[in-house]
Amino acid sequence: MATGAKREILQVLKRIEREKKSTKAVPRIWYNKAELCRYFGISYTTLVRWQRHKDFPLLEMKNVCNGRFDVRKVEHFILNRSELT
Repeated sequence: MATGAKREILQVLKRIEREKKSTKAVPRIWYNKAELCRYFGISYTTLVRWQRHKDFPLLEMKNVCNGRFDVRKVEHFILNRSELT
């Protein structure tokens, strides 16, 4: 992974952590593909590329529309990928 991309992903994760700490609401867990892209600030193409990776979490809750991703598992995937590079 390019250094610039790694830095950008880490910045997004830090922003998300700050937002989680500042809000008192119950955290949302399940996201569809479009919501996941907005949450992480990535393009749909990036999400598709991530999905091709063997360690990317599988789509769950398939009976709800087109399925949902557990955002905690996706965050874990991103953190592990950034540690490897």
